[in-house]
Amino acid sequence: MGNRRRYSRDELTRILAKTRGYCHLCPKGPYTLDDYGEKWQVEHSTPLSEDGVDDFRNWYVACVPCNQAKGVSNSASFRREMGVEGVPFSTAESKKHSARGCIGIPALCVLFGLSYVGFTAMVEGPEHFSLSGSVTIVLCSLFGGIVLAVFNRWFLFNTRGREGVPRNDK
Repeated sequence: MGNRRRYSRDELTRILAKTRGYCHLCPKGPYTLDDYGEKWQVEHSTPLSEDGVDDFRNWYVACVPCNQAKGVSNSASFRREMGVEGVPFSTAESKKHSARGCIGIPALCVLFGLSYVGFTAMVEGPEHFSLSGSVTIVLCSLFGGIVLAVFNRWFLFNTRGREGVPRNDK
């Protein structure tokens, strides 16, 4: 195998952040810097033997069993063989997706509530229009949107960005 590269603490921190400390080949983790070498290793997604680059773009967290079992195959084919879909979201991706849900879902629900109020007023006529009823509908829509956004954020962080693959504990 030759000489192994030594990674700086800063490099290891950045590698961990790419997948929030989870193995990118299976659902294990999250790992910390203190776990490096014992529980997880730096894994080259595209092996160096297949012209993979030896830099940050190609470095990922992998638990020791996965990294050893993967050998010189590439990460995508190894995940397919193991039945794992997708890769864990990075911290930045998680924030981006959860922010979309936390803002977008309540906004859509309020729009739905306002549309319902407008449709009801149009169909039943202005004499049946009630401001208090309309405010109630919009507030209920907003509350429902907030509940959906919180669930979206919880689901995102507990599935780690993998479709249909729940997070396992260490």
